Formats: sequence, C-alpha cells, structure tokens
Amino acid sequence: MLQPAGVQPNKATQITLPAPIGGWNARDDISQIPPNQALALENWFPGEQAVTTRPGYASFATITGTAETLISYNYETDQDLLACHDGEISDITSGTASSLASGFSNNRWFWTNFRGNALMFNGADTPQKYDGSTVSTNTITGSGLTAANLKYPWVFKSRLFIAEKDSAKFWYLPTNNIAGDASELDFSSFAEGKAIAGATWTRDGGSGMDDYCVFLMSEGDLLVYQGDNPGSAADWALVGKYRIGKPMGDRPFAKLGGDLLVITVDGVVPMSAVLTSDRFNPQAAVTDIISGAWKTSAKRYKDTIGWEVALYPLGQMGIVNVPNGSGSFVQYVVNTTTRAWSCFKNIPANTWGLHKDEMYIGSTGAVYKFDSGTSNAGSPITAIYGGPFLNHQPMGSNKAYKLMRPLLSSAGAIPVYIGFDTDYTTKTSYYEPTQIESGGGGIWDEAEWDVAEWAGAQAPQQEWRTILGVGVSGAARFKTITSLNQVSFHGVDLKYVAGNGL
Repeated sequence: MLQPAGVQPNKATQITLPAPIGGWNARDDISQIPPNQALALENWFPGEQAVTTRPGYASFATITGTAETLISYNYETDQDLLACHDGEISDITSGTASSLASGFSNNRWFWTNFRGNALMFNGADTPQKYDGSTVSTNTITGSGLTAANLKYPWVFKSRLFIAEKDSAKFWYLPTNNIAGDASELDFSSFAEGKAIAGATWTRDGGSGMDDYCVFLMSEGDLLVYQGDNPGSAADWALVGKYRIGKPMGDRPFAKLGGDLLVITVDGVVPMSAVLTSDRFNPQAAVTDIISGAWKTSAKRYKDTIGWEVALYPLGQMGIVNVPNGSGSFVQYVVNTTTRAWSCFKNIPANTWGLHKDEMYIGSTGAVYKFDSGTSNAGSPITAIYGGPFLNHQPMGSNKAYKLMRPLLSSAGAIPVYIGFDTDYTTKTSYYEPTQIESGGGGIWDEAEWDVAEWAGAQAPQQEWRTILGVGVSGAARFKTITSLNQVSFHGVDLKYVAGNGL
C-alpha cells in the first residue's frame, strides 16, 4: 500500500490499495488484516499477479437423480468417466449417460483403480468392479465378513485394504488380488471409534522415501504402520498412534504434493504436521488463515455428508467442498502455489471428480464440467470483494472518503457495484453500476470456429465513483455480476481529505 508522507488539510490524497493476492482472511481481528488480504473474497481466485473471477461451469451430461460419486477409470488406453446417481452407475465419458448397472441402495461409492479395474464399495450393496466395459459383482469373503458392509478402499504396496462400515475393522486381501478371501484387522481394543478410511502416505524420513499405511478412526485416532504384510509380525510394525480432530465427512483424505491431508473439525491437517505438532496448535492446519469460517461450518455441519477435498492441478486449486445446509454447498478454495484462500459460491456440487486433468461436478440432474466458460451454466457469477479496514494518514484522525476506483480489466464492459465502510462497521448496500455487461465473445476451444465472435483482449475497466464515508478507518468493497467476461482485479484507488470533509 502506498502511504503519503503527509496529508495537507482540505487537499485530496490519493492512495492505491493492492489486489488481495494474499487471499481471504477469516482468522484475524478486522483491524489487523493487511492490505493484500480481504475480509470477503467470494467467487474470486487469488493468483500470483492478479485476482480473477472464478471459472464458470457448463452442462456436460444429463442424468436422473443426483450424482454423488464420479469415478475416473484409467487403464492402459482406456479412460472412462462414470457417474453414480439414482441407484445407477453410468458411463458418461461421451457426454451422454449410458447405464452400466442399476438397483443400488445409495450413490456414495468409494473406489480405487487397481489391476485394471475400478473397485467400488458403498457400505450397503455387494462390492462392484468396472473393467472398462462392464460393471459386475466383485466377490470378497472373510470370516465374519458381510461384504456389503465394506466401504472405503485403498491400495498399499500392491495390496487392497478396505474399511468396514460401523465397526472398528479393516480388511485386506493377498498381494495383487482384487477378490477372494480377506483377512481382518480389528482395532477395537486399540483405538477409539469406528473405521472411517485409510490411505497410503509416502514420506521422506531422512534416509529416502518410505511408504506408510494409515488407518483413520471416527474419534480422530490415526494409526500409522510400516511393512508389507499385516499377517506377519516380522513384516508389519506400528510407527505411531496419533490423535487429531474428529474427521468430517466420509471422504476425509486427499494427497497434495508429498503430503496427505485430512479433513477434521480443526481444519484440513497435513500428516507431516500430525507427526510433529500437537492437535491444539492451530497453525498446523493448512486452513489456519480461514479458521473462523472453518469453525463456524464445522460446528454447524460436522455431521453432514459432503465434505471432501478435490485437487485441480491445472487450475492450481485445492477445493474443499463444504456443506452449507439444505443440501447446498460452498467451496473453500486454496491456491496450491501461494496458499491464498477464497470462497466459491453458487456451484451445486455434491461431489467433484478429476478426469484426464479436467474437473467435473456431480449435481442434481446433470454432471457439469468446471472451468468451462464464464458463467454458471448460463447464469451470472456474482463476485464480491470486501477489503480490510485500513487507518490511512493522518493516523487516528477522521478522513472524508470521496472517490473510489476499482482497478479492473476484462474483455468487455462490466457492471461494478461499489460500497465503502468506515470504522469497522460493515454494510451490505451498494451504489448501482453505471454500465451494463457487454463483450466476452467465444471461449477458445469451445466455440465453433469461424462462427463465434472471439473474446477481445483484456482492457482496463477503471472508473472513478463517488462515495460518502467519514471515519478514522475505511474499507472498500465492490461486486461484479457477469456471465460474459472473466474479470481481473488489480487494486483499488481511493481519494480522501483529512477531517470531516467540510
């Protein structure tokens, strides 16, 4: 932020505030948020040089019911996208849903690709497998096992492990087997709660890379093992037992770089921090900077299904799907390079799925393709910025804020609604825009060649607007409502005079 050396009475002072590339801050007192962060950052994505309106989404495949699981099958040259909806499993690779199997009890399948098959479990029906063309029963047996209760699979050192629903048991198969007789791991006398999920975690312990098998329980116990064969005491050892916050949702794990992330009531916690930090160290969570919003959501919806993390490498996004009541969701989104956060709204995502490096959204009546266009399937995207309260010079004295100019760029004209707050009181009203949206043109690689009008180059959209605000501190805010343009946000200019403006 550029600060003037001194302010002359009754002479207007102009300052420029940076774009909030530091992202959304929902942790600190509103008087302590730095200029490059924001009190509110909805439907903006903080990049490294600028902040842009989030990507849109477009309809990809029409379905019946609600897609609660998207499965990306990859084996040799076969790459298929499956949707689980309305008691069915459908192939939607072509953009048209083709039913592969039906009559299932629920649509929340948990899956992993192994040995040329997508192995699927939902905790209610007989396990299934997809081999690239058909869905069929996958027979797994075991002493005392009801196979329909198997729920969450993962592969560790060429061995399939699966959590059992509503028990403290996990099961595993012989090396390289996808079916057959499973062996039991019962943690009821060793850990609290029920089996939730498991994962492979690869870690550099100082002498090269090591693979660990991680078991997660409903009360927050994490059991970490090393070895190749759980049936052999000589080849299977407990590395450690750790306690984290209770996991939220039934899809609590995600891998980011070389780390394993866990969704908990305390935030999204990396395994690397679990081994070296106490649970009550809030800075261990990668969501620390948005901890206020996280705690509110966790308190209200910790027992609601739908929490999950989706990583979108091409967009540099880590997307946390957060239940928001009445079957709706918001997304807390981090730039995986800068670790800056924002909040996405009005995306009807029951689940997310990455397929061939592209991101898809499972919703009601449709599967959408994310990062497609600049609208919500034809409806506008409302992007809101709430700037920090800053005490400009003369420090501690009243200023009369007169003019505000958001520094934006887009291919066409955009409507900008502005507002200004003083002395830590946040309002919700806006001054109406002075122009309507125009331009935008076709989206590269989506519009029909030689038919669509191609989008023009980004041009400045920088108009001084009158504001009325008197106070010791001031905070700029604005919103854009667009469906034709992606908007880039570079900063905000302000003009004010010392005193009450008389």
